[in-house]
Formats: sequence, structure tokens, C-alpha cells
Amino acid sequence: ALCICLAFPARALDVYTPAEGDSYEPGDIINVTWDASADMPAGAVVQLSVDAGLNWILMSQGEIIQPADPGWADFNWTIPDTLTGVPSQQCLVRVADYFDFANSAYSGTFTIGGTQGPPPDPTPVTIRLRPMRQFCEPGDTVRFAAAVHNADGQYIAAELGWSVSGGGAIGDKGLFTSDGTEGSFSIGVACISDPTISSSATVDVYGAELLLLSPAGGEVYQVGQTMAIEWAADPAATGPVILEFSPDDGLPWYSITVSGAVSYTSPLWGAYPWEIPAEMQGNPTVSASCKVQVLPYNNPATNAVSPGVFSVIEPVAETVGTEGGTVTLADVASLDVPAGARKPEDEAEEIGIVQTRTSVAPPAGFQLEKTGDVFVFLPHGTEFNDPVTISIPYSGSKDDVKILRRSDEDASVWEVIEDFWFDDANAPGRVFFETTTFSVYAASHEYEKPQTASRPARGSPGFHAREVRVRHIRNAIQISFPLDESHRVVVYRLDGSELVRLNGQGRADYILPCAHWSAGCCLVSIRSVSQEVSTRVMLVR
Repeated sequence: ALCICLAFPARALDVYTPAEGDSYEPGDIINVTWDASADMPAGAVVQLSVDAGLNWILMSQGEIIQPADPGWADFNWTIPDTLTGVPSQQCLVRVADYFDFANSAYSGTFTIGGTQGPPPDPTPVTIRLRPMRQFCEPGDTVRFAAAVHNADGQYIAAELGWSVSGGGAIGDKGLFTSDGTEGSFSIGVACISDPTISSSATVDVYGAELLLLSPAGGEVYQVGQTMAIEWAADPAATGPVILEFSPDDGLPWYSITVSGAVSYTSPLWGAYPWEIPAEMQGNPTVSASCKVQVLPYNNPATNAVSPGVFSVIEPVAETVGTEGGTVTLADVASLDVPAGARKPEDEAEEIGIVQTRTSVAPPAGFQLEKTGDVFVFLPHGTEFNDPVTISIPYSGSKDDVKILRRSDEDASVWEVIEDFWFDDANAPGRVFFETTTFSVYAASHEYEKPQTASRPARGSPGFHAREVRVRHIRNAIQISFPLDESHRVVVYRLDGSELVRLNGQGRADYILPCAHWSAGCCLVSIRSVSQEVSTRVMLVR
């Protein structure tokens, strides 16, 4: 007898409802449906985000929905009367494989309405992007989520522009699709209305299930400093990992994670901070032939090792007086202080240079050297009478090199330094620039930024609200906007109380009486499923 066995790949997970553009109110039931044949043998969890995927809450109340359960692929959830972040036009539902969250699917963007005070100030101030680093197999897709906040920390709806430095393409909802090219690439996101409000993350695209990213070789670290050991891994394949250090190119190895293995749920996963000791098991760590390795705890034979050796040296600290001098960090970075630049009251302080890694994302459109190498010049805030010259390393083309600066290691914002130069004859691979104060510096590469637009005037193009005088009405507001039944117009006093409400009227010009309020400044908000615009209007006696 001939037996023919057919093997079919697991079906991709699709979420059918809620659908794009759906709208709900507190107390409504959200019916979440997905492909019942999805391959999730360990079950699924259902989650809700009201801020475009930045934060998630469990809709399934911590329960795992099994394929045999009545709620499988057809789950109902009642929206509570009070829900933080509501109203919101950026809601998402995620159905995730309990065993492997990488196997997740998302609904379309929908709205949860309700009123909880006045609408937030629509002016964007900060943007948060998650995850900051994500593993992706070549040819696969992964999702990033971003949320914009105003000065009060409130989430606000804002149009975003996405970009990637290479390795594939990213859509307008943060979905990165790999083109098969391996490497670490920078993901950028910025507000369309104000491109200075931006953030970035890293996507690691590799075919290997485990790869050590940093240190990669050539770095110079110092005893006593904290270095970051970074790796890319498929957590479902590797499980928890342990880290080890060798001062002699792999013989012997000493344990770094002496307190236990690092799991995928740990905040240290993928970027483990390690303070370099002077010795390990009685042997000095100072060496020019250092390596680290990451090993799956349950299968240490499938380890990943630094591709090159790096150095550990004694701390760099030198005294430079008013006569000037030079401080170097091996052959990696340098500082040249001309005569007279050092202030007499500071000349007794030692000057140091530290090479390290940073978790502070560069602005959208910039990718740091080795996706994170920075140089710290100490003491922080040291000022000079005249400019001093700094050199740090770069790689790749000179055409797109930019220098980024932070005031100190606690600062969260990078500034771009435009003035720098190269000296290929005497210092190939170095970029030079001047400064009069010590900060944190990094060489970066500029790539195509997210598509942006000039900052619009307060309100929105086509939306005009102004005070008008109408017969028999002491105060009124004229709204010029094409209203339809989906629009809701609300006027708020500055104390947050509602002054008057108007539903869509199907006309482009409307006089809104405010006879019960004699004077003052108010906020006019127009909201629909697809947009929200606001402006302030001053009513006078």
C-alpha cells in the first residue's frame, strides 16, 4: 500500500474584528474574532491598547483561551465605564500566542469614545517607541508601536512618519517587513506636524537564532566602568541565556551572570549591563584579547561569541594644566587641549575618556555607530576658555556622517553637531570636531528621514473657529469646517467644564451660540473617527 502524507504550513494568524474604523462607547461589548484554525496549541491571550500599541492590558483577565474553549476565536469583552486613556482614536486589539508572543496578530485601529473631561492639549511634545530593540528573521515582519504625548503626559492622536535605514521597508503603522538583508537597522518615527519630535529603535535581522552584537571587536573599555553586552536571539529557540568573559581570546571563560540565567521576560534581556572588575577568580581582566559569549542555558553548545577581540585597560585619567596637552583612549579616541584653554581653577582635576554604549535613542533619521557606541568625556560639564579638539571613530561613508551630542549621561535628547572634519592622511577612520564643554558624543550616519511637513498653525488646515457677534446672542463662535454626522463639536471652558455641544450638522459653516457664558477663553474641539482638531477662541464682552 502506498501512503502519501501531506504537510501543510501553520496558518498565519488573522484578527477579523474589531475592524478598522469601528467605534465603541464605555459599556459596549467588543467582539474579538480571529482565524479559528490558527496554530496556537498553548492557547491565546487577548489584549487591548488605547495608545496605538505602546501599552497593553489583558482583556481575557489573565486567562489563557484554549482552542477547545467556547471563547476560542470568538471572544466578547465589555468596555468598563472607566478606562484610563479613553476617549481614544488609536485603539488596537492583539491576539497573541501564549507560548510565543512573536506569533501575534492585530486588529484594525478603532475608537473608544466617552467623555472624561476636556480634550487634551493637541500640541505634541514627546514620542515613545516600543520595543527599543527587536529581533526579526530575514524575510519576516515585526511591529513597532509609537505614541505621542503632550506637555501634561497625556496621549494625543498625531500623524506619524516612519523610516528605516535599510534591510526592508516599514509601513505607516510601524510594521517592518524584512527584504532578507541581514544586519542591524535603525527604525525612525517622527511627528508629521513637527519632525523635531522623534525617536528611533533598532531591528536586528539575522538568520542565526543567536548572535552576539556587542562587543563586536575593537572597543576599549576600562576597569570599573559598566559595559553593555548585547545580543539578538529568538527567545523561543534559545530560552534563558548565560554570559561569560574571557581575557585570553576564549581560554578560559569566567561567568558574568553568576546570579542566574537571563530570561526573555527580564528587562536585562538583549542588553546586559556589566561592571568590569579588576580580576575574575584571581586573574586580571586587563587584556587586549578579550571576548564575551552568550550561551543558551539548556543548550550551551549553541553559543555566540564576540566576532573580534576588544580591550580592557586601566582607567584613563590624566591631569592637563593651562599649558595644554593631549589625552588618548588607546588608538580609539583623543582630546587635544591647546595652551590657555584650561581654566586655572580646574587644572587639578583629572580628565578622562570612556567608551560605552547608550540606550538613549538617536533622533529619527540617524543610526549610531554599531547602533549604540558613544564616548563620554569627564568630568561632565567641564568648560574651557577656548575650543578643544575631540576625535572619535566612524565607519562607512564620510558623506552621511553626523556628530550627535548629549549634555551628560542622564540627558534624553541628542543635538546634532554640523561642524566637523576629517584627516585621512594622519588619522583615517576618525572624525574631528571642537567643543568648549564636556559632554557625551557619538558618530552617527544620517539616512532618509520620515516624511514630514512644516508645522501647521494652531488648529488644522480648513478648520477655523472665531468669535462673531450675532443679533440677540451676546457671544457666539463661527465654525468653518465641513461637518457631517460623524463629527462631534464640543466647546470647553479652561477649567475643563463643558460649555456647549454640537453634533454634526452637514454644513461647512455654523454659528454656535455661547449665550450662557459672557467672556473668557475657550477650547473648541472637533472630533470624528478619523480626525481630531482643536483651537482656542477668545470671547469678550
